[in-house]
Amino acid sequence: MMFFAKQPGWRALAVIVAMCGLMGNALAANGSNVPEKRNTVKLNVRDLVDRLEKADPSLKAKIDQSVGYAAFTNNATGVLMFGGFGNGLAKDIKKNKEIYMRMTSPSTGWGKGVKEYSVVFVFETQETLDNFASRGYVLPAEAITASQAAGKGAAEVSPGIWVYQLDAQGIAPALTSQGVKFYVDPQLN
Repeated sequence: MMFFAKQPGWRALAVIVAMCGLMGNALAANGSNVPEKRNTVKLNVRDLVDRLEKADPSLKAKIDQSVGYAAFTNNATGVLMFGGFGNGLAKDIKKNKEIYMRMTSPSTGWGKGVKEYSVVFVFETQETLDNFASRGYVLPAEAITASQAAGKGAAEVSPGIWVYQLDAQGIAPALTSQGVKFYVDPQLN
């Protein structure tokens, strides 16, 4: 072990390997097999939707009347340089179908860390839900700016797509998820 400590190249390699290990763990839901991971994601999503409905009880009716929703949490894992990662799923209420998904956010740079937050999408039309689940989605900068100007962690980011951001206190004061990408999880589907 002393040999590796004296070799600068080995130290750098060890740091890179450790960071890649952190990143790999961040991409996977908790559990030792696919059914356990799916169950973990389902429980987290149900908890997020319950938290959203508790933060604003009028949203329960909006969700019940929608064609579906998607919920994600980023786990605040990208502390060093890789950005944030998380898991979630899109639920098609009308078809009773679940699509497991991932989210990733760009790096904030060395030492800046990643804010832990959760995002819930509500889809008003089948087309918007189907496009989200099949093609993925990146939150547009214009929606983030409009949300911040309105002082709300909720916005209609595209026609028929509402997004709500939750933090530890409930609905966040503004959306901060610019550049976050949501996409299908090939491992869990």
